[in-house]
Amino acid sequence: MLRHSAGPWIKAAGVAESLQAGMGAAKGRLTTAHDGVSGALRGLACAAALEAVLASWEERIGAVGDECGALAPALRGVAEEQRERDVRVKSSLDALSPHGPGGPGGPVPGPRVDFRPSDGAVPSGSSTP
Repeated sequence: MLRHSAGPWIKAAGVAESLQAGMGAAKGRLTTAHDGVSGALRGLACAAALEAVLASWEERIGAVGDECGALAPALRGVAEEQRERDVRVKSSLDALSPHGPGGPGGPVPGPRVDFRPSDGAVPSGSSTP
């Protein structure tokens, strides 16, 4: 039976949350690093360019953080959906078994198929009917 593991999805959600936290910290350090620089460069042409670059990076870092924040619950949702699907599939398969869930000794075998090679010989380990 195919069974899904929630582990990789949960781990990926944790990584997304770590990235989100890292983006928040990076944005804070970037902003702090630029404190006072604009005032010191007032009147120079590079001051406006530096402010534009800072705003651009703050926007990008914020967008990455937002994306990671949205991704984490979506990844956890996939893990939960797969778990629920596994339960439904198992329930459906159990309903097909005349012995109930798990049946005695496991799955109920299907109809017996007699295999005979085209030359009519009886395969080794088999008996003739």
